[in-house]
Amino acid sequence: MAIFGNFKGTTQSDFKIGKSDGTKISTGSLPTSDLSAGDLYIDSSNTSIQVYNSGWENIGLSLPELNVDSGTLYVDSSNDTVSVGSTSSNEKLFVNGSLRLGT
Repeated sequence: MAIFGNFKGTTQSDFKIGKSDGTKISTGSLPTSDLSAGDLYIDSSNTSIQVYNSGWENIGLSLPELNVDSGTLYVDSSNDTVSVGSTSSNEKLFVNGSLRLGT
Protein backbone atom coordinates (compact mmCIF):
# COMPACT_ATOMS: atom_id res chain seq x y z
CA MET A 1 0.00 0.00 0.00
CA ALA A 2 1.24 3.48 -0.78
CA ILE A 3 0.07 6.72 0.79
CA PHE A 4 1.07 9.90 -1.00
CA GLY A 5 0.83 13.39 0.40
CA ASN A 6 0.31 14.40 4.00
CA PHE A 7 -1.01 11.79 6.39
CA LYS A 8 -2.04 12.69 9.91
CA GLY A 9 -2.96 10.09 12.48
CA THR A 10 -2.92 9.39 16.16
CA THR A 11 -1.16 6.79 18.25
CA GLN A 12 -4.49 5.58 19.65
CA SER A 13 -7.02 4.29 17.15
CA ASP A 14 -9.73 1.63 17.01
CA PHE A 15 -8.62 0.82 13.46
CA LYS A 16 -5.76 -1.69 13.22
CA ILE A 17 -3.55 -2.36 10.21
CA GLY A 18 -2.29 -5.92 10.14
CA LYS A 19 -3.15 -6.61 13.78
CA SER A 20 -4.92 -9.71 15.09
CA ASP A 21 -7.91 -7.84 16.51
CA GLY A 22 -10.17 -5.13 15.19
CA THR A 23 -10.71 -4.14 11.58
CA LYS A 24 -7.69 -4.82 9.37
CA ILE A 25 -6.32 -3.80 5.96
CA SER A 26 -4.39 -6.58 4.23
CA THR A 27 -2.32 -6.69 1.05
CA GLY A 28 -0.57 -9.47 -0.83
CA SER A 29 -2.42 -12.78 -0.37
CA LEU A 30 -6.13 -12.91 0.41
CA PRO A 31 -6.50 -13.66 4.15
CA THR A 32 -8.33 -16.89 5.03
CA SER A 33 -8.37 -16.84 8.82
CA ASP A 34 -8.99 -14.47 11.74
CA LEU A 35 -11.48 -12.46 9.66
CA SER A 36 -13.90 -9.83 10.95
CA ALA A 37 -16.73 -8.00 9.20
CA GLY A 38 -15.31 -4.81 7.72
CA ASP A 39 -11.80 -6.14 7.07
CA LEU A 40 -10.35 -4.80 3.80
CA TYR A 41 -8.08 -6.51 1.28
CA ILE A 42 -6.17 -4.77 -1.52
CA ASP A 43 -4.87 -7.27 -4.07
CA SER A 44 -1.19 -7.27 -5.02
CA SER A 45 -1.87 -5.83 -8.50
CA ASN A 46 -3.89 -2.96 -6.96
CA THR A 47 -6.84 -3.72 -9.26
CA SER A 48 -9.48 -4.51 -6.65
CA ILE A 49 -10.49 -3.74 -3.10
CA GLN A 50 -12.54 -6.32 -1.22
CA VAL A 51 -14.46 -6.08 2.04
CA TYR A 52 -15.19 -9.04 4.31
CA ASN A 53 -18.85 -9.60 5.26
CA SER A 54 -19.29 -13.35 5.92
CA GLY A 55 -17.21 -13.74 2.75
CA TRP A 56 -15.00 -11.54 0.57
CA GLU A 57 -16.88 -9.13 -1.73
CA ASN A 58 -15.33 -6.95 -4.41
CA ILE A 59 -16.32 -3.39 -3.49
CA GLY A 60 -16.73 -2.47 -7.15
CA LEU A 61 -19.34 -5.22 -7.55
CA SER A 62 -21.20 -4.55 -4.31
CA LEU A 63 -21.20 -0.75 -4.68
CA PRO A 64 -22.01 -0.12 -8.35
CA GLU A 65 -23.56 3.26 -7.60
CA LEU A 66 -22.39 6.23 -5.57
CA ASN A 67 -24.92 8.08 -3.41
CA VAL A 68 -23.49 10.87 -1.25
CA ASP A 69 -25.67 12.45 1.44
CA SER A 70 -29.01 11.04 0.20
CA GLY A 71 -28.83 12.48 -3.29
CA THR A 72 -26.54 15.47 -2.92
CA LEU A 73 -24.36 13.66 -5.47
CA TYR A 74 -25.59 10.49 -7.18
CA VAL A 75 -23.79 8.40 -9.80
CA ASP A 76 -25.90 5.74 -11.54
CA SER A 77 -23.51 3.30 -13.21
CA SER A 78 -26.26 1.27 -14.91
CA ASN A 79 -27.55 4.34 -16.80
CA ASP A 80 -24.24 6.24 -16.87
CA THR A 81 -25.77 9.37 -15.35
CA VAL A 82 -24.68 11.85 -12.68
CA SER A 83 -27.22 13.81 -10.65
CA VAL A 84 -26.72 16.66 -8.19
CA GLY A 85 -29.59 17.22 -5.76
CA SER A 86 -31.54 14.20 -7.01
CA THR A 87 -31.27 10.41 -7.24
CA SER A 88 -33.03 10.06 -10.59
CA SER A 89 -32.42 11.48 -14.04
CA ASN A 90 -32.50 10.45 -17.68
CA GLU A 91 -29.83 13.04 -18.55
CA LYS A 92 -26.08 12.38 -18.50
CA LEU A 93 -25.72 15.30 -16.07
CA PHE A 94 -28.69 16.58 -14.09
CA VAL A 95 -28.64 19.42 -11.56
CA ASN A 96 -31.70 19.94 -9.37
CA GLY A 97 -31.32 23.52 -8.13
CA SER A 98 -29.24 26.54 -9.04
CA LEU A 99 -26.13 26.14 -11.16
CA ARG A 100 -23.23 28.55 -11.48
CA LEU A 101 -20.59 28.15 -14.16
CA GLY A 102 -17.41 30.17 -14.42
CA THR A 103 -15.80 32.41 -11.85
